[in-house]
Amino acid sequence: MFLLLILYKRGYNMSSKSSGSLVAERTLQVILLFQNNKKLTLSEIAKSLEISNTATHRIVSTLWEQGFLLRDESKRYMLGSIFIKLAQMVEPNLRNTALPIMKKLSKETQESIYLSISHNPSYYVFIEGVESPHPLKWSVDFGNPASTYAGAGGKTHLAFHNEDRWSEVIHGNDLTPYTNNTIIDKAKLLNELETIRTQGYAISKSERYQGVIAISVPVNNISRQATSTMALSIFIPEYRFEDNKLDFYISMLMKAAREITLKL
Repeated sequence: MFLLLILYKRGYNMSSKSSGSLVAERTLQVILLFQNNKKLTLSEIAKSLEISNTATHRIVSTLWEQGFLLRDESKRYMLGSIFIKLAQMVEPNLRNTALPIMKKLSKETQESIYLSISHNPSYYVFIEGVESPHPLKWSVDFGNPASTYAGAGGKTHLAFHNEDRWSEVIHGNDLTPYTNNTIIDKAKLLNELETIRTQGYAISKSERYQGVIAISVPVNNISRQATSTMALSIFIPEYRFEDNKLDFYISMLMKAAREITLKL
């Protein structure tokens, strides 16, 4: 919702409800394309949205002029750094509450800890994080929408969204593999979501990024809208991960998630 407000303030003509809504919808669709693509050409965007190059050019040019998109020398577009600034403005109370607990967890585990939120079962964004003190660590792109069908964080969000939305997300989208370990079998993915919801955590090994182990747990807050989910995640380089410490990581994550929940 904050992006719709910003687009409105930055000059979109919303005087006509139908045309304004269509422009806003298409604009958001353009932005969401980058959750699975780091860079896209104008023609690739037009083809993905099934709209004309002219209409695409108007939307993309406006996003580029306002700093929401960047363009490289080969005229391929990518998300601008403004999304990092916007992400830092999101959920300030939640971030301020969670950060001390996340710092403590990172110190205890010596690994990177991140908090993410999802208002739509198809994607989620990272809003806060504490990096590992080790030289080799995994970092996230704050504010960059990520799809929920792959990786521990994404699947945790999807698993704890309303179950009736699972099929819509899984069967309504092409499950493009990020690595050889990405689960693209839709029946298998549905079964895994059931398991995640039952056991209360998700694990992925080189599923979204090669060489990264991720463990995620949900953060509950009964005062929040039922349509949103939160997740707390730890990311560990595969070479540093020890199987005998899995239960330790899960228990520490769950403990931190409970602490955050109680303070919200």
